[in-house]
Amino acid sequence: RFLGEGVPAMALSYPTSASANRPSRCLRFGSCRASVQAFLKKNCIFSKTAGVLNIGKQIEYWINSAKSDLDTAELLIRESRYIHGLFFCHLAIEKAFKAHVVKISGQIPPKTHNLVYLLDLTRMDIGRNDEDFLGILMKYQLEGRYPDYNPVIPTEEKANVYLNKTKEILIWIERKL
Repeated sequence: RFLGEGVPAMALSYPTSASANRPSRCLRFGSCRASVQAFLKKNCIFSKTAGVLNIGKQIEYWINSAKSDLDTAELLIRESRYIHGLFFCHLAIEKAFKAHVVKISGQIPPKTHNLVYLLDLTRMDIGRNDEDFLGILMKYQLEGRYPDYNPVIPTEEKANVYLNKTKEILIWIERKL
């Protein structure tokens, strides 16, 4: 039996999930794997062409992702989800720092969530108050990743102060790019 223009039915296989008797999300279709690999090689921001990282795509990815996370933080804080909103504030600054790390190093940034460490890697000078603020945000990234850590829930006013400070720092980092 054929599925169309010369494609034998045997070329399409549906691997089943071990836990259910239904097809998994992965479909194997003949030489599709080679096409997917070619697509990823061409479009993946983490791929290297001739050993060279596409720095422009990396920076664009990190900074756009940071802006998106800041939008999410704003929505969460507006809905009184302060801890979750501040987690996304942390994430926004983390990703903006990673964009800057890519810019100056030409390398994929390290897999770390430590804002002070990432700041050191950027070689940017930030004021003492802003560095202290990074320490405050570090408390909220822990809660998002480790549910047994319970930071003090900030007031609405404090959450908005932190959100605005995050916006200021993100604009400052973006200008440095």
